[in-house]
Amino acid sequence: MPTDEELALIDLAAATYRYAGAREAAMADRFGLSPTRFWQKVHALRVRGDVVAVRAGECRRLTSLAEARDAARGSSRSDLQAFPSP
Repeated sequence: MPTDEELALIDLAAATYRYAGAREAAMADRFGLSPTRFWQKVHALRVRGDVVAVRAGECRRLTSLAEARDAARGSSRSDLQAFPSP
């Protein structure tokens, strides 16, 4: 079962903001996290089954955005290897 803080992270990530920097300010104010650490946590949560069961729409939207970003970069995370063979 996801904690209230974990669900709040997903909600914040899925929310839309009118002004640049508003989400980053909310990350720091509410959770005391840098943007990098915030997104690391969100990406780990969006694939966890118990979180998806509670926030399916938000997780699906975040996954779709991540896949679109990866496609725009011309890479797929499944193609990346931590230690490529020589």
